[in-house]
Amino acid sequence: MSAPSEFQIASLVNDIDITTLETSTKTVYSNIKDGKKPLRILLKGELATDGINSKVFPNGTSYTFGLKLANDEDTEALNALVEQIGKTSSLETTPLVQDDNRMFVKLQLDKTKKKFSAKSNIKLDIKKLDELDLYRGQGLEVHAEIGAWYNKADGKAGILLKVTKVDFEQDEPAKKKKKD
Repeated sequence: MSAPSEFQIASLVNDIDITTLETSTKTVYSNIKDGKKPLRILLKGELATDGINSKVFPNGTSYTFGLKLANDEDTEALNALVEQIGKTSSLETTPLVQDDNRMFVKLQLDKTKKKFSAKSNIKLDIKKLDELDLYRGQGLEVHAEIGAWYNKADGKAGILLKVTKVDFEQDEPAKKKKKD
């Protein structure tokens, strides 16, 4: 993903109905589209946490992992989108990517709330996160759609990723020994 110009970004960020934004007491979400299709990105990097973390909140459990982006241009492009979101509202923007190219990626659950909605090249079982063979520094690719969020009550706005697929780098399987 190369850093888009402000004009390109402005054409992608959807306007949110100001009345909805001003009257809502909850966070307002908006898809970012390129024409009629959701804006999709591929982020490459490495795992910046020891696997997938879970944290219980009053409204449910959140599942996240850290991603250290391999490409500075991805960081620049995501930061440019956040800046544009700030220009479309008077709310303070929250950065998605930190200074060291690290970010947290949230995995959403499907409608049943029993499994992740994102596809993966390994089996991701929410009940067996400790058993996953994931490690800090492991290469990965994150496929996602980009959206915007606005929260007038908190006075903040930003972008979010709707993860559709995660591919983890896997070690070569040991070659099977031939039976004599």
